[in-house]
Amino acid sequence: MRREPQEQQVERLIPQRIDYPESLPVVARKEDIMRAISAHQVVIVAGETGSGKTTQLPKMCLELGRGKYKRIGHTQPRRIAARAVSTRIAEELKTGETGIKTMKLKKILLKTQITPQE
Repeated sequence: MRREPQEQQVERLIPQRIDYPESLPVVARKEDIMRAISAHQVVIVAGETGSGKTTQLPKMCLELGRGKYKRIGHTQPRRIAARAVSTRIAEELKTGETGIKTMKLKKILLKTQITPQE
């Protein structure tokens, strides 16, 4: 079976072994999370700030084989945050390469009004 050049490049970026920092709370539930990702199309993971959701979940998806032929999507509210997360994951995977695509919105309408409760 002949592989396309882009496919070969993606495989080159996937490390043989993916390490997870044991100090992060999300890593303690790694097996449960990976089982849920395998079984369901949508998985919601809630946790404290700094628990490892942003950096470790994409690595879990990669370990499960996601991202080999398609992309693993990741969103952040600011472009600089998206780039920082992408760089951080690439450093942890020791690939030295990151991929990022940003979307520029021309117009945002905010119609939410917060009123104090009495």
